[in-house]
Amino acid sequence: MRLFVGVLPPRQACDELARALRPLRGTWRELRWIDPVNWHVTLSFLGEVPDEVLPRLETRLARAATRYAPLTLGLAGAGAFPTAGRARVLWT
Repeated sequence: MRLFVGVLPPRQACDELARALRPLRGTWRELRWIDPVNWHVTLSFLGEVPDEVLPRLETRLARAATRYAPLTLGLAGAGAFPTAGRARVLWT
């Protein structure tokens, strides 16, 4: 399975982004707009990982996360992958 390590933004941040994106939904109809509950901040893309590795990976990532204080993040700017004219992913 394809995996990544990420964090979920607070609901308030997702709601604010959803309001800002509302006018674009009509403009970029060809985009597949996903539900804001699935929005995340990717920390690391792991790629293809065998299913049998997942339990050990979850344990190790949980252990690593407990070593750090909670994050304070600010979101600013925006862009698109691969380009704005051929957007498949929007980012902030």
